[in-house]
Amino acid sequence: MGLGAKKTMKKLNLIVFTLLIFSANNVHSQEKQNDATWEETINFISENLKYTVIESLQQKFNQQSFDNEYATIANKTKHSIKDNFLNTKFSSTYNKDKSVSYVYFETPLNKLKKVTLEKAINDEFTTFNIGLKLTGKFAKRTSDDEEKFFDSILLSFDDHTLANRMTKAFQHLAYLASEKRKQSKF
Repeated sequence: MGLGAKKTMKKLNLIVFTLLIFSANNVHSQEKQNDATWEETINFISENLKYTVIESLQQKFNQQSFDNEYATIANKTKHSIKDNFLNTKFSSTYNKDKSVSYVYFETPLNKLKKVTLEKAINDEFTTFNIGLKLTGKFAKRTSDDEEKFFDSILLSFDDHTLANRMTKAFQHLAYLASEKRKQSKF
């Protein structure tokens, strides 16, 4: 090999070495970008909870009365996150007598353990259900006359892309929650 070829090889090696260093730094900084904080993840979830399916669900059933009229139940769900609790208010309004019943859920997000996504196909529509599994029976359900505790809750979306993004956000939150629990043990 001549002197010119050796210089070219050295330059080529230096360029390849430099590119490897820059690409390694870029990958490391991109990994850091993907690690959202607890607050950032909560904000993303809060902004997208308004897209749950049950907001506009209408059910009709035959009222067992002499007139055999159909009655409508309008179900509405409102979600919010406050003080690391996912708060859900579910209301049902019966149009015959305009009565309203409420069910409240309080779910501590720091108790998240596992998050799943399942597709549910109904005769009329398809939903994507996100299951939030907790470390114990911490999800409090309060209705008119009773209070119960559950170890999981379900959120439904009709948009598959959003359901996937929300699932990943809740999975990340579950990871952060487990890290917080580990740190609090010490």
